[in-house]
Amino acid sequence: MVARRALRAPQRYAQINLRGVHTIQGFDDAVVAPLGGFDSAADYYQRCSALRFIETIRVPTLLIQAQDDPFIPFDAYRDPCIGSNLLVTLLTTPHGGHAGFYGSSRGDPDAFGAENRAVDFCAEAADLS
Repeated sequence: MVARRALRAPQRYAQINLRGVHTIQGFDDAVVAPLGGFDSAADYYQRCSALRFIETIRVPTLLIQAQDDPFIPFDAYRDPCIGSNLLVTLLTTPHGGHAGFYGSSRGDPDAFGAENRAVDFCAEAADLS
């Protein structure tokens, strides 16, 4: 993907070096941060993290996160600010990967678990108003 884009905009991608990049954080350091105007992957994560705003949420909010997400470390969801806001509900699953949460078979009535939990959450929140 980066190589294809570099062919279309070589000046924008000239500083990108993917040698030695073997992790998502390494990719974020090498590609995402410089192209997005961030100092580093850590700067990108800090400045774009919703954790900075969790305490100010004033509407019922559902966070759904798989503990085995390969892109977003689950430790971020252990931050005390999530549990301190009573309007924020954290639903975790041991499995689901990154935005997965699919059932194991086509006959599974809960094959789209994340979507079903979101609908349930919205229906419950509407009853509270």
